[in-house]
Amino acid sequence: MGNVPRNCFIGPPQKNLDFTIGKRFKITERQSLPFRSDLCNLTNHPSFANPPATDIEAPSRFTPITQVIGTPRLIQFSLKYWF
Repeated sequence: MGNVPRNCFIGPPQKNLDFTIGKRFKITERQSLPFRSDLCNLTNHPSFANPPATDIEAPSRFTPITQVIGTPRLIQFSLKYWF
């Protein structure tokens, strides 16, 4: 690997869609309840890992990519009290 140029290997694309929505409910002029919902990896699209390094030595062999990196869909809710 001494003469391999930098960034010469290209892996599968990483696609991720994150979404946030919120609403602030006023109680009084100085008090409020902000509600927020965070959705990470909204489409639940798998992000496949790079193929193993052994494929460099034997490129004629086909190796399916079976490892997934990242996290599955994550939904988080938050409610705060501002005063």
